[in-house]
Amino acid sequence: PEDQGFDINFSGTSLGSQKSMFGPDYGIGLPPAPTGEHLAERLQHEAENFIHQNRDRPFFLYLSHYSVHRPIGARPETVSHYPEKGPPPWGLLPEYAAMIEELDATIGRLMTFLSEQGLAENTVVVFTSDNGAVKWWGSNGGLRGTKGVIYEGGIRVPLIIRQPGSAAGERLIDTPVHGCDLFPTLLDLA
Repeated sequence: PEDQGFDINFSGTSLGSQKSMFGPDYGIGLPPAPTGEHLAERLQHEAENFIHQNRDRPFFLYLSHYSVHRPIGARPETVSHYPEKGPPPWGLLPEYAAMIEELDATIGRLMTFLSEQGLAENTVVVFTSDNGAVKWWGSNGGLRGTKGVIYEGGIRVPLIIRQPGSAAGERLIDTPVHGCDLFPTLLDLA
């Protein structure tokens, strides 16, 4: 990331993935973590520290979670919320579903943190993904294809933008966009 214009990097490596979802060693260059700490929580805490340190000036935080990538790993108590939904390739792996729940919880805590810091009303938040589900772990609903293919199941992902003060209000837009569309949009917002 530092070679691509980012000033600070707290978990990106050239490997592209971690070796474990749990501490003490995630395998991505972070200092040792408490045994059992989940990587999604660690990234949330690092993001909170960055936001707190930069709260009095404009900042850009790019928080790219390792969830829900390999190796699959979630807390047993979260996994227990999800029964098997049939055999692969179109069943749902409980550990995968649990990773999504745990990721969702950390994003919720980060949104709460923005409110607690008094930043929610002047911070644009973009939530998206890089690809659809892997066929052995999850489902892309009725969409054809999965991660790694060019059909909708592989490339159609959620995009949620929270822009406080927007005159348009809350709305659902069906127009397809591409990740590269975000750059000029964010530049205009800045």
